[in-house]
Order: sequence, then structure tokens, then C-alpha cells
Amino acid sequence: MAEIDLSLPTEPHAISKQAYVLYGTGNPGLSEADLEVLQKALNEIYPDLQQVFHALLALTAFGLYVKQAGDEASMERLMVLVRAQAPHFEPIKHQVADQNAILREQFARLTALDTTPDKTAPRFGAAAPEGSIKAAALMPNPALQRPPARKK
Repeated sequence: MAEIDLSLPTEPHAISKQAYVLYGTGNPGLSEADLEVLQKALNEIYPDLQQVFHALLALTAFGLYVKQAGDEASMERLMVLVRAQAPHFEPIKHQVADQNAILREQFARLTALDTTPDKTAPRFGAAAPEGSIKAAALMPNPALQRPPARKK
């Protein structure tokens, strides 16, 4: 059974550069012909699921860029292309689910680390919390103060 590394890549995949070039040439936006070129590029790297995974991450990030540029139609066409690759990942679907479960457990453990109650001031007349210092103890002791300097 195929397993892939689900961590994020450190370098952008070459297909993102290709998508950027296709997006900028001719009419602004991604045409159906541009999407066919991208699909062909994905088909060339298909046997290597790791590369396809990184390519799809890059195309998704490029889709966000296109959306921020105000081109919703191109972004939707690009996401249709990305979603169409789902059958390729059927053999590793369990790995993705296991990874999500591990991340969910780690996040739950991280958020449950700090279980100490928030510090609040005691109510008037209530007993002081253990280890607290009375405010009067923080005031200077007049018996220990030096007398004022005398004028000559």
C-alpha cells in the first residue's frame, strides 16, 4: 500500500509556476485550454503520489492567489481540476484520516495543558488564598525610616 509524506513542501512545485505563466498569457484568467495543459502536467507525474500531492497543494495555493486577484471564475475552474484528482488518492485515504486523527488529538492535548483557573481577586470578607500577602505588609515601616535631614 502506498504511503506519502503529508507534510507541507518547502519549495513551490513547478506546476504552480506553469499555472502562473498560463494565467498571465493571453486573456487574463485560466481558459479550458490552460486547464487541459495543467491536467496533462498532472498526468505526467501521476504515478508518484508524493509529487501529485505537492502539485495539488501548489495549485490550491495558486487558486487562493487568483481569488484574491478577484478572478472567482478561474479559481472555481482550477478547484474543479484539483477535486478531479481525488480518485488518485483513494489508496491512501486511510493515511489521511489517521493523520487528521493524530493532529486532532495533539491539538486537544495542547489546549488542555493549561487547566489552572484564572486568577481573580477575592471577594470582600472572603478568606485570602493560600500563599497571598496582605497589602499592609507591602507598606513601608515608619520605625525603619531614617529621620529627615537637619538643615545647618
